[in-house]
Amino acid sequence: MKAAKVPYLKKAQSHFNEAMRLSEERNGIKHPDKAATPENQAIGTEPEPLAWLDKRGRVIEPLFADCFLARHPMRCFHNKLFTVDGMIGDEAILKKEIFALIRDYVKSGVARKTEQLLQAVKLSCAAEPPEIQTDRIHVANGTYFLDGGFTPDKEYCINRLPVAYAPKTAKPSCWLRFLEELLYTDDIPVLQEYIGYLPDPGHNGTEDAAPGREGRRGEIQDRVSAAGALRRQHVHRKPAKGGDKPLRPRRPGI
Repeated sequence: MKAAKVPYLKKAQSHFNEAMRLSEERNGIKHPDKAATPENQAIGTEPEPLAWLDKRGRVIEPLFADCFLARHPMRCFHNKLFTVDGMIGDEAILKKEIFALIRDYVKSGVARKTEQLLQAVKLSCAAEPPEIQTDRIHVANGTYFLDGGFTPDKEYCINRLPVAYAPKTAKPSCWLRFLEELLYTDDIPVLQEYIGYLPDPGHNGTEDAAPGREGRRGEIQDRVSAAGALRRQHVHRKPAKGGDKPLRPRRPGI
């Protein structure tokens, strides 16, 4: 029976899904709601060869990479794989899936072949890293815009934070109380501005300073460092007799 003509990627994806189904059944994972035969195979006929295998049963690396990326959309920036959810920190999961797909067709050197196929996947989806967008923050559950907007849509980026944006979160009362006790009210925005520059490795925290704030950042940084040192001394010091606690210095003395 001659196979019907279908677009290349659709046919390759069908073959890839069939290989995954066989691998899952081998590992004891069953899908009773799905038919035992692939959609493009008539009952009672011989199964078609996988799209990423040649006539001698050898893996064609570029075709395998295309099929793998059709199932797992990814991009490679600086030899690191990314999804829209962020960087894939542990590539062992991908290697395990590749190994499960080729184990029936690669009889020797399967570990080396797995590494080669992973490199083929990286080359196939390699791209220039996207530019950092300064008007938004990429979070785990979407994108937060600095104008106050939020969308659950995601895009490829290299600076996604592993935290979820929660618009109804209560104010950090403990942190705000600490700032009020440590700094004057006018100095709190300067500290916030200084912290905002910290994630940018190319910014020293003194450029583009607001008028009148150029010389106050160093003073505030010293004051915060002194407060941290004072707290560490307080933690390691034994409490005074009678339960008296050491008094916290006033703001001018910090």
